[in-house]
Amino acid sequence: MILKYLIFFFSVLGIYFLIKTQSIFSKKTGILFTIFVSKISWLTLLITTYHAYKNFTLFWFLLGLAVPIVLIETSFKFLISYIKNKFPRVSDNQALKTVIEYLIIFLILKYVFF
Repeated sequence: MILKYLIFFFSVLGIYFLIKTQSIFSKKTGILFTIFVSKISWLTLLITTYHAYKNFTLFWFLLGLAVPIVLIETSFKFLISYIKNKFPRVSDNQALKTVIEYLIIFLILKYVFF
């Protein structure tokens, strides 16, 4: 039972991370990211929460859903503030954001075609 709960916890952590990363990219990358990752992530999150709701008590279900979401939200806030402090001259960190976007596009294309 503990193994099932850990799988649920880390599944929600990974799925919500993918959903959250979609919101930080530009429209052109957001479309690609939405097509390949986000739609599948939302469906997986719904299936995972339904499965957890049926297998665990309400307390453990809500705890396993809330803790990963809070962890991802706080880590994104700290990461964004760190990047803004580290690169203050770049307006809205556009150069860094562009490099990360193209890296993700490359990785998605590599995953799909190879």
